[in-house]
Amino acid sequence: FFGILSADVHRYEGTVNKYTGDGIMALFGAPLALEDHAQRACLAALEMQRELRRYADELRLSSGLNLSLRVGLNSGEVIVGAICDDLRMDYTAQGLTVNLAARLEQICEPGQVYLSRDSARLVEGYFALRDLGRMRVAGLDEPVEVYALEGPGRLQSRLDRSIARGSSPFIGREAELAQLGAALENVRAGQGQIVSVVGEAGIGKSRLCYEFTRLCGEAGFELHRASGLPYGNALPLHPLRHLALSRLGLPPQATPTEIRRLVAGTFLLDHPEHAAALPTVFDFLGAGEASETVPERAAVAREQLFELLAHYLPCPSERPLVLLIEDLHFLDRASEELLSRLCASVRGHRALLLLNHRPEYADDWLRPALDAQISVSALAAPQLSELARTRLGPDSSLAPLAAELGARAAGNPYFVEEAVQALAEDG
Repeated sequence: FFGILSADVHRYEGTVNKYTGDGIMALFGAPLALEDHAQRACLAALEMQRELRRYADELRLSSGLNLSLRVGLNSGEVIVGAICDDLRMDYTAQGLTVNLAARLEQICEPGQVYLSRDSARLVEGYFALRDLGRMRVAGLDEPVEVYALEGPGRLQSRLDRSIARGSSPFIGREAELAQLGAALENVRAGQGQIVSVVGEAGIGKSRLCYEFTRLCGEAGFELHRASGLPYGNALPLHPLRHLALSRLGLPPQATPTEIRRLVAGTFLLDHPEHAAALPTVFDFLGAGEASETVPERAAVAREQLFELLAHYLPCPSERPLVLLIEDLHFLDRASEELLSRLCASVRGHRALLLLNHRPEYADDWLRPALDAQISVSALAAPQLSELARTRLGPDSSLAPLAAELGARAAGNPYFVEEAVQALAEDG
């Protein structure tokens, strides 16, 4: 039981800081700082429930025992550090935030995950939440808002969330769009292109790629998109799997039966020489049948898989193709290896491989393959003030606030959007 819970916490880079006899206490965001700590906690909680249900089924059949799990999640300020008494010292977190998480676990229904309003606010859209209303919990005078975590949501990235709130005006990127447009003209002429967009977090590289791909769609290009995840090492090859599913016309939640039927039809019809690689493709897409593989055979299967995908992904059918892979700084090693092969394969097709990443990413392996690298720089304060005015609304009393946000943002449009959102949420 503890092995299941601990493995899922560690998979998403959380820390198990306490075993309580029949449960655990885990921290996300300390001691390791994580920019998406609440999302990781939700992913770990969902994975715990899935794993424990499988284990409970085994127990029920073998021993006649019933086992279920309750999870409580809360986010907020805590005191963290090495807390000691006379006999020992432990790294832990203390405060009202911890207490409320424990109370939510206590009132949670077996098999469920309950979140506070503070956690729900951080993950809204990324996960499907059910509002349970206000509940009384021990130790608090006022009822608290409680939500049930039900599964993945429809949003995948911060940009998705920003657009869902209401898209901000696209400001000050005319030169960068022109560079991308030049690459697109080369693709129309039959020259495969590889372009990377580089910029600091929140500076607007994803928004630039979004606006560009929107124009590509209007121009008749076929578009497929995937993104690296901050916990990419826990899910090897995830962005390339997502890209392959999109390229095959399958949603990420496609059933194994749907995947096997379509993949077999596609590859046996168009690439019969790759029939032996089909079981490996099924495994890669999450539709395989679990079986033991000897290391030598696994290496051969991986080679076949990478060769097949590198050939298939950039090969357009009727329309020219744009493949967008975002946030390379989160890629695992295997994804980088497959992407390097994809770069070599793009050349012979009417395809644009568009990538983006932060400046600190070690892209030495990528640079020799690039046709262009576009740097996204900070916006000017007047541009950000205009962005703030659009987000805040037209009331004249807000004009000084818009100017202040533009000055404070240091060129970063994401800062402006989140600042306005935070002000709105605080009333």
